[in-house]
Amino acid sequence: MPLITAEQKDVFIKVIADNSALYHLSSVDLVTLKKYTGFNEDASRAMLEYMQERGLISDYNDYRVELAYVVKIDLHDFIQSGGFTMREVLYDVQLKRMQLEIDKLLLDLKPDHLDTANKIAGVVSGTMSVFQAYLAGR
Repeated sequence: MPLITAEQKDVFIKVIADNSALYHLSSVDLVTLKKYTGFNEDASRAMLEYMQERGLISDYNDYRVELAYVVKIDLHDFIQSGGFTMREVLYDVQLKRMQLEIDKLLLDLKPDHLDTANKIAGVVSGTMSVFQAYLAGR
């Protein structure tokens, strides 16, 4: 199964939020979820479990063809703050900021600490490259 992108997760949580009352038991059938999100049964179940683990919903129950849950206000807050897509953007910004700080640190360091700092900079640079490649490949 291909990775679920941040954009796909955002579509899923928006469908759940738009079709559920806050703090009331809600349910959705797997056919409807697939129609509106494109998620298969396993991905839909995994997303709701993930949402519960993150505190976005509670009381998740799987009744085979229908999934029940309670939407919490945290889900609405998460969506309003940009959801999964914004979270990835923030990760990217934080990594770039860290790289800039390390570059500045390299300029300010004494020669006897430069080797250690270069190793740290290499690790951060590699991490940034992998993450940026992931974001670009989605």
